[in-house]
Amino acid sequence: MNYLIGTIWIYVLIIGMLTICVIPNKVQASTEFENEVSQDTDAIDYTLYNNPKLGISFEYPSNWTISENSNRFDIGEPDVQVSESRQTNFNPHLFKFINNNEELDQNLANGFSLEEISEKAKDSITENDDSAYVIEPVNMDKFSVDGYPTATFLITSDNDLGFAVAQQLFLIEKDNKIYTLKYDNYATEFDLPKNQEFLNHFLDSFKFTSAEENANIGNDNTKDADSDSNLENYSPVSSNGVDIQCGDFIRSDVVLDSNLYCYSDGLIVMDQDDLTIDLNGHTISGPGVDSNKVGIMLSESKNIKILGNGTIKNFQAGILNTGSQSNSISSTTLPDNEIGIFNTMASNAEIVDNNIFSNSIGIASHSSDGLKIMENNIDSNDLAGLTFVNSGESQITSNTVKNSVNGLFLDPLSTYFQINKQS
Repeated sequence: MNYLIGTIWIYVLIIGMLTICVIPNKVQASTEFENEVSQDTDAIDYTLYNNPKLGISFEYPSNWTISENSNRFDIGEPDVQVSESRQTNFNPHLFKFINNNEELDQNLANGFSLEEISEKAKDSITENDDSAYVIEPVNMDKFSVDGYPTATFLITSDNDLGFAVAQQLFLIEKDNKIYTLKYDNYATEFDLPKNQEFLNHFLDSFKFTSAEENANIGNDNTKDADSDSNLENYSPVSSNGVDIQCGDFIRSDVVLDSNLYCYSDGLIVMDQDDLTIDLNGHTISGPGVDSNKVGIMLSESKNIKILGNGTIKNFQAGILNTGSQSNSISSTTLPDNEIGIFNTMASNAEIVDNNIFSNSIGIASHSSDGLKIMENNIDSNDLAGLTFVNSGESQITSNTVKNSVNGLFLDPLSTYFQINKQS
């Protein structure tokens, strides 16, 4: 998968799925698909998909299957996938939404225009795939998705089974980010009226929504205690008397007065500065490591402090620090998560005096720098105590790291580390 096509992908991708029988040759397979499409003349019935957390909605054919990825940290893997099933050995359409790629955003931050970024994406595809051929060059005027500046180009390439696939890509600039939509179909079917109707309907219906405004639409953030004997639903109260519940967006200092048991994300800090979350000795507990939930999310925020001798457990990530600056995490306990603390595109974070144990990974950092990780007890995390990917210029001092397959892992792109006095 090309690393340039990311932050948000939505695409229809061809995947050949071999079952017991084998297609004897390409001509027979192509004819089978063409006949099937030509015989399907019924009007398309659409269903609305709304994802408040990801901040998107769109309409898709009602007879397609939609699924959501349980691991939001699989970079390049889809958060949402819609597929059409036919009674053949192939699914000719896959529609994917991916929310985990920083390369396009970094190009934008470095001053490249949307058109230049689109040219880079196109060139990267053709340079890495000898079968890729540009049918339509980058066009800035052909489409506008939800009213935002949109670049598009069309290429063909061969899939793994040798079938020619037409791929239409849409790169959208919104709020200093680049979002990507991608529609793929067999080249022989790409221009069929029904497929073009689907593409146009999808583009017309696709909307960026406010995650904050829609946080509770169609989303069971906190179930009643009686619905599950293993989880209860408390409403802890902050020091200023405001009720705090699972999935809440935090805009002011918080001091927990009781435990918080969540079926959703715990607390979310988005685009805020200079706040403190004091666990005050209490616990935020999630639905399990196989969920896609986070105990505390710090997104695009600055100078946020998490402290207070409390515990965050049973989440996919105990604390997610993403796109943020100068946040600090101290005196917390983080057990039984997939990842204790996960930094991505974060800078100058301080992680000091925490007890991080019995996770798959204690502390993971991707594309982050200026980190100070000091005086933490990092014990019995299955895969690794600390991992760094494409990160650098960080200080790791006086931590206790033990009882993991890898104590400290740095990939070749992680450089300029100061590592002192680990035990």
